[in-house]
Amino acid sequence: MVLPDGAVNMNMGTLVGSYASVARMLDEVAGVEGTKGIMLTFDDFVEGLEMFGREVQPLMRSREAVVAGLEKAAADGHV
Repeated sequence: MVLPDGAVNMNMGTLVGSYASVARMLDEVAGVEGTKGIMLTFDDFVEGLEMFGREVQPLMRSREAVVAGLEKAAADGHV
């Protein structure tokens, strides 16, 4: 498997940085062929997950299609 430059090392990566930096790193991982998911851990899981959803996910380019699909489904009354 050839990883793009700057990609997080598989099974060893720790993402540290600003919200924008972490979003960019996750976008890089999302672009690696065969990536089906990523495990997130936080010192305080509930607080960390809420902060991730509020601060990081909105900055991720790789989530744009998912968000657009959810917005369309909601507008169509499917959610």
